[in-house]
Amino acid sequence: MSVRCGHILRDQDVHGVSGTGKVADVFEATNGKCIVVWISAHSSTNIYDNVKHVESTHSHGGKTNVVWDWESPPDPDPMDALEVVEKPTLTEEEMEEIAAEAAEVANKKVVDKIAEKMAETPDLSEKDVKEVKKSPKKAAAKKSAKKKD
Repeated sequence: MSVRCGHILRDQDVHGVSGTGKVADVFEATNGKCIVVWISAHSSTNIYDNVKHVESTHSHGGKTNVVWDWESPPDPDPMDALEVVEKPTLTEEEMEEIAAEAAEVANKKVVDKIAEKMAETPDLSEKDVKEVKKSPKKAAAKKSAKKKD
């Protein structure tokens, strides 16, 4: 919002107090508050929450209007200063490659954990543990075959 300066222009003096023509100065602050300074012999200053309150109180059915003489340029929107950054997009091939790398890392962690647990098993040799790291499926099949014996 900007600051505005203007006046109240009265076409007809309904109450016979302030006269006609320019009867008051009006100042609107950036927060919307309005200060009205009456110019007549019965001078006073009033503060209103917004220009709508000034108009509804003093318009007398359109016989009095607020006329703006000057307005400051609006403050720049701080959002305009932000740089818009495009969200990167991946091709299907790139997504597949990332998924394959993630699966490989996860698989290695699982295999290492299995090998670690198997190393703790007293009836397995170091050769068996190496075999698990090399091919966990074959090692698991071999272990279950040994148990059946």
